[in-house]
This record gives sequence, structure tokens and C-alpha cells, in this order.
Amino acid sequence: MQPGGQTPGQTPGQMPGDAPQAGQAGGPAPPPGDTTGVLGRCAADFQKLGDACTDAAGTPCLCPEVSAPAACDLVGTFAVRAAMMVRWDAATVLGQTAVAPGQATNANFGIWSIRAEGDGLVADARGCGGETPDLCSPALSEAFGQGFPEVIWDTGSTPTDVWQLTASDTTPGSALSAGPVAAFFGLRMTSSDPLGTFPAVADDPGLMWVDDDGDGVPGVTAKITPPGSTSSSCSLPYGYLPVEDTPFPARASDIYMGMRTVAELTATIDDCDTITGTLTTHAADARIQGCLLESGEPCSDSQRAFLDEQPQPQEILGTTFTALRVDDASIACAAVRAMAFPVP
Repeated sequence: MQPGGQTPGQTPGQMPGDAPQAGQAGGPAPPPGDTTGVLGRCAADFQKLGDACTDAAGTPCLCPEVSAPAACDLVGTFAVRAAMMVRWDAATVLGQTAVAPGQATNANFGIWSIRAEGDGLVADARGCGGETPDLCSPALSEAFGQGFPEVIWDTGSTPTDVWQLTASDTTPGSALSAGPVAAFFGLRMTSSDPLGTFPAVADDPGLMWVDDDGDGVPGVTAKITPPGSTSSSCSLPYGYLPVEDTPFPARASDIYMGMRTVAELTATIDDCDTITGTLTTHAADARIQGCLLESGEPCSDSQRAFLDEQPQPQEILGTTFTALRVDDASIACAAVRAMAFPVP
């Protein structure tokens, strides 16, 4: 007898002479798949059915069948959504609020074609368009919106950016990273360092303008939302963009611009069809090389310079990244924008 009247191997409440219980030394083995008290430890150790282990109370038991997760083959096509939260401060001119402060979350879309290269993985990434926030001007009692025509994203003229992916392995739950990568649209830097200092003016020799939307004009053409509707952001009517600081300024309907974005990906392989994470934006730069007035006439050099010299007050607060595998390697951008992505 042990202190307390128990014999060796006897569990509390068991009388001497009773048959040993399942899972107890000397007793029958628990049925296959019995995971009481041990699944977490067995899974962590990748033990197999029949391995000896004990539960939290020290009772002998058998581990369930648990195997290590298989590595994912990430080669394929992924639809991408990046939700960017931005904020901007007010801009004042002669004591008047030319642009009201604001904050918005804008969705941007793309297609990643992941391929094997050497011992690693590379993603060829192209854009599919997205959203830009409206700017509201209490001083002018107008709102200003802009965007790129959706048709340009499937023309084949837009650039492809290359992301070198880094992962210790590709099992679900593993980390995946890339960058920093400089993505250009409408222009390129002639410097050998695409991550270097961005030129301060549009006619800097360090910039080369490229017709990435295929409309015959260097740069990419942003369309200003025309008058006739109201912004949902501030309930002000839309207007074309003023291109000079005068009481009755000329206004532009089209802006010819170029951009560079420098970003870095930190993500997790959720499963073999899903990658989620964050994009850290290190730089978001833009220049304007020309514009078209609402009259149909090109902007003057001074009007173009007026736009190009405006401050870029937007601050990117954070960007969530979601990539979902798709079966169609030739999926169109319109289909990507229409997809239902999980909310991070």
C-alpha cells in the first residue's frame, strides 16, 4: 500500500483489485486516435501513433497519428489585393483651406505569376488598377478625383515588376518576404540605383518618360473626374483641376504623370493557395510632365510646372497584402478586381 491507501499504478478512486484503466500502466491501450491531453505535445514533436508519451497528469498514453505538413508548390498565378491606408494634412493658400485633411483606405489589385528560378522563387508582378482618394477643397467648394482608365491594365503595355521571394521553406505557416522593390509607372530612373534619390522636377535628366499606358503620350494619363457628379467623401461637386493660382484659373482634364513606389513584403504562407501579410512603403514619388486643358489645348510650361511643384502630402499608414491562387493563368484584370478577397 502507498500512503493514502493506494497500490502502485492505482489511480485515485480505484479500489485494490480493480482492473487497470485504459491509458494506465498495465491497462489496455487507448483506441487509435485517442488524443486526450496529448495532441498538442504530440503534434509539436511530430510523434507517430504508438509512440509512448504521457498526458499533463503523468498518465501513460499513446500518441495519435500526426505527420509533418507538406511543403507547398507556390509556382502558379495569384490574384493580389493590397489595401492601403493613407492620410493627408490640410493645404492652405492665403489662409484658405485649399485641400481639407482626410484619410482613406484604397484597394489596389494585381496579378503575380510565381516561377522557379535557380533554387528560389520569383514573382512577375503587374498592376490591375485600383482606387485613389478624392481631395476636397472648401475654399473652392469642389472635390477633385482622378484615376486611370481600367482598359489600360489588359493592353499588355503596362510594366512588369520582378520580386525575388525569400522563404526558408514553403510549408503552411512559413514566413515569406521580398524587397525592397522599386516599381515604376510612366517613367524610369536613368540612375543605376532604382532605390536612390528621386529627381525633384519632371524635366530632370535622371528621368526617362515611358508611354506605359499605350496612348501615344509619354507617361501615363490620369483622368480627372469631370463635373456633373458629387464626391461621396465630402458631398462637394467634382471639378476639373486648377493649373494656376489665379481668381479664375484654367483647368485640366488630363494629367500626364509618372510614379515610383518602393515597397517591401513581409508575409506568411497561410496555405498552398493563400499568402497574406503587409507591404511597407519606403517611398511613393510622382512627377507631372504635362497636362491637357478642358478646352482640349495642351497646358503651358508654367501650368505644367504649377502642378509638378505642388507638395505631395499623403502619408501611407499601412498596407495589407493578400494573394489568392487562381486556376486561370491568363486571368484578366477585370476578373481580379471583381474577386471576393478575405478581409485581413
